[in-house]
This record gives sequence, C-alpha cells and structure tokens, in this order.
Amino acid sequence: MKPVKNKQIGLSLIELLISMLLGAIILIGVIQVFASTKNSTRQLQADAEIQENARFAFSVITSIVQEAGNFGCQAANNLSTISLLNTTDNTFRPARVIEGWEADGTAHGDSYSPNVGSDVVNISSSHWSSSNNAKKDPNTYAKQHSDIFKIWYTKRKRTALTSIAGNVLKFSAIDLKPGDILSVNDCQNLIFAQTCGCEDNDCDGDDTEADIDPSSCSTPGNKAYNLSNLNIPTTEVSVLDAALFFVGKRDDNAENIPSLFVRHLGADATLTAKEEILEGVESMQVLYGEDTSGDKSPNYYVNANQVNNWNHVVSLKISLLLRSRKNNIFNNAQTLKFNGANLNIASSDHYLRRVFTSVISLRNRNIGY
Repeated sequence: MKPVKNKQIGLSLIELLISMLLGAIILIGVIQVFASTKNSTRQLQADAEIQENARFAFSVITSIVQEAGNFGCQAANNLSTISLLNTTDNTFRPARVIEGWEADGTAHGDSYSPNVGSDVVNISSSHWSSSNNAKKDPNTYAKQHSDIFKIWYTKRKRTALTSIAGNVLKFSAIDLKPGDILSVNDCQNLIFAQTCGCEDNDCDGDDTEADIDPSSCSTPGNKAYNLSNLNIPTTEVSVLDAALFFVGKRDDNAENIPSLFVRHLGADATLTAKEEILEGVESMQVLYGEDTSGDKSPNYYVNANQVNNWNHVVSLKISLLLRSRKNNIFNNAQTLKFNGANLNIASSDHYLRRVFTSVISLRNRNIGY
C-alpha cells in the first residue's frame, strides 16, 4: 500500500498577508487618485464659475461706462450746462460725467488682507477720499478696502423736442415717470430739469409732454428759466440716469457674501435702493486715465484722489477680486497678487480667488467732440 502525500490546499497565512498588503497599497493609490481628481474637478468648477461671473460683471460695468456723458449731440464739457433743480444737494453734478473715491490703504502696491466677515460702513466716512471736491452720496454702505465710482449718462431712448408752451416741453412719445430728471440738449445748452407732470398729469409710459414749471412740484422742483432760448430744431430730450458702483453686502449684514452693487438715479434726483449685480466680489480697484494732451488718449492712470481734472478722464482701468462660494477649494491658503502686492490670506482661508482687469474707454470723450 502506497503512502498518501499531504498536498497543500488554499493559501498560507504569509501569502494571505502579502495579498492583503498589496491590495491595501493598490486601494490607497486608487483613493489618492480619486481624491486628487475630485479636488481638481472642484477647482475647475469653481474657476469656471468665477470666470463666467467676471464676464457678466464686466459686461454690466462696460455697458454703462461706455455711455458716460452720453447726453446727445456734444460732450457735456463742450456745452453750457444748467441745472434747474431747486436743490442744495451737492451730489447732483451730472456735468462731471464721472467721479470716484479711493479706499484708504488700497494704493497700488498696498497689501490687502481679505476679511470674510468684514462689516460695511457708510461711504460718507473718511475711509474714502477723492479730488476736486467730489461729493459722496449718503446712505450708501460699502465694504472697506474697495473703491467706488459714479457715472452719469442718459437712457438710450431720446425724443425730438417739437414745441414749448410756457414751461411745458412737447415732444415725440417717451417713457416718463413723475420726478424723472430730464436732459434737454440743443447742441449749445444742456439743461437738467425735473418732470413735475405729463399731459393730463398722467405719466403712463407713452408721454408727449413734460411740465417743468417751478410751481408744479417742490421735491426738489425747478428754478425759473427762459426756455425760449432753446433752439427747438436741434433739441433732444432724454431721461437722465446715474450709476454708483460699489462692493457691499446683502442687507448690509457682515455675515453675508460680499457683492458688487449699483444704485441708479431715481425720482426727485435721489438714488434708488441698491441692486445686486454679482455676489463673490471682494474688492474693486479703479484707476483713472487722464488725457492731458488733448489727443483723446490717457497719458497716465491714477487713483481717484490723484485725479487733476475729472473732465480729462477718458478711460478706466478696473480690477475685480472674485472669490468662490465655498471655502474648501484648496488644502492650504492660496498665493495670489492683487493691486500690485501679494494678498495676505489667512491659513484657514481656503477659498479660490481670481483677479480680473479690464480697461474701459469713455467713448463720448474719445470720438473727437
């Protein structure tokens, strides 16, 4: 009888341990690849969102800046400008076309520390400064370390003046509301007046008359003026508008995400409530291109508090600092340069940030008027 050989069936303990070790190594590699891919995807998605937001923000800003001083016929600084508004409010200065205010501590090369939970303050505070007696609008709350600028222009639709009856302007149909400020331009004189009423006192959006008589309204109302000096065949009438751009927070709450806002000119020559353009804008820095040689091109760019003459500003250089909505994009704080210096980002701050810059021409000061 032959002896039976003892054949091994299955794996030994050592082989099993080696297999488990190899499996663990492979699994760790797969997890690392997955985590890296997930992080890359998160960064790409956040970056794409920020870039799209930047395009939208600049499309809004550019569309208004390019209309600056668009009062019809000629640029405002070539006309005799008269405001009939019976007001002592020194913020109503449409003939300036553009004004701006530089935030303290944000000159080119100054280091900036993003503060996620920073408060907003009234822009009438001393944190913002300007030149040539530029006046800030009260009751606007903005984020510090971000510049502010204001543009004056008219809404696109204009109408031809057909006749004048006393202190009533008559024209082709235009959309008016009670209290709207009119721009009346005959290519020699540029007059700003408040709409006190329309035909039959009904400003219904298809209006052909505007009453600007001093006795017809009083908030602020109009001063007396001899309208017979207007050259009717060349006179155009349009509705005046303004846009005050600033970075603030929704409901002025420090805990909310910083956003780019705008306030427009409303009835009675006062600014409307702020409108949010885009959230995630942490800072806006503005440089002003001044033309000192009369060739319609900027000779240099300066901060708002260094502008020599606002009538010589022909372009803006605007930089926006945008951040992601989520604070988990990076494992460590990002390294980024903004406004000529590296940002001082806290170690616990893992937001993605990007800087976008655009140079925008004030077309109505660059077309040879």
